[in-house]
Amino acid sequence: GDEVTVTGTERGNATHRAILPRPWVWSRRAGGYVLPRSLTPMTRDLRVGQFRAACASHAVALDVDDTGARMSEAQRREARDARLEIAADRHERAAEAAEAESDARYRNVGQCTVLQGRW
Repeated sequence: GDEVTVTGTERGNATHRAILPRPWVWSRRAGGYVLPRSLTPMTRDLRVGQFRAACASHAVALDVDDTGARMSEAQRREARDARLEIAADRHERAAEAAEAESDARYRNVGQCTVLQGRW
C-alpha cells in the first residue's frame, strides 16, 4: 500500500493529537495515525516534514513509517477505481437482497390477509 503511519502513537493522547492535526487520522488497522491515500506525493511529503518539525519542537519521540510504495497518479486512480468497483458490487448485492426480502414480506402479508377472509 501507499501509506504513511506514525509509529509509537496512542489514541486519545493529547500531546500526540496536538502535533498531528488533520489530515492525520487514527487507523485501527495500522494501529496509529495515518495520512489519507488521497493526498498527492508533494502534499504528503510536506505533511511529514511538518510533523517531524512539530515533534522536534515539542521534544516528542515519534517517527514516521512510510511504506515507500510511491504510486504514480495513474496507479492511484486505478487502485481507487478498483476499490470503488468492489464497493459498487457490494452495494448492488445488498440492494438485490433487500428487494428480495421486501418482496417476500409483501407476499406474506397478502397471503395472511387472504387467509383471514379480508380479501
